[in-house]
Amino acid sequence: FKLPSGTKLEIIADASGLKNSWAGLEVDLVDQQGEVTATYAELGYYEGVDDGERWVDNDTRSTQVTSRVPAGTYDVRLVPTWSQPTWSQPTGPREGPLTVGVMIRTTGPRFLWVFWTWVLLLAAPLLQLMRYQSFETERWAESSLGGP
Repeated sequence: FKLPSGTKLEIIADASGLKNSWAGLEVDLVDQQGEVTATYAELGYYEGVDDGERWVDNDTRSTQVTSRVPAGTYDVRLVPTWSQPTWSQPTGPREGPLTVGVMIRTTGPRFLWVFWTWVLLLAAPLLQLMRYQSFETERWAESSLGGP
């Protein structure tokens, strides 16, 4: 796939079928010159009972954001690793292949943060202006000079 200059990528990996095991996924973006931009996602799901209390450690979804990637044409290389071949399915645990979903999408600046920053910066002066106008209106209403 082709990317324009300065593109940031969001890489989402999902292995919701894990059960008491982990999987690692290295996602490499390889350009035409062989330069590699690599990210790594660690996924896992563990559950058990300690002293009569049930616990769950669920990290089956990972999101990684790359720094700006140079313009070019890229290939994706996936290098998976895993602990044990026991995956959970709707019918229960079974041996066999693990399915890991990977989605790669472009991401840009978070304009919502810029919006909220401006709202907070403008809130104090606007509140002060409203207080000032209210004070002046009240002051002139009580004045014997009639006001503006």
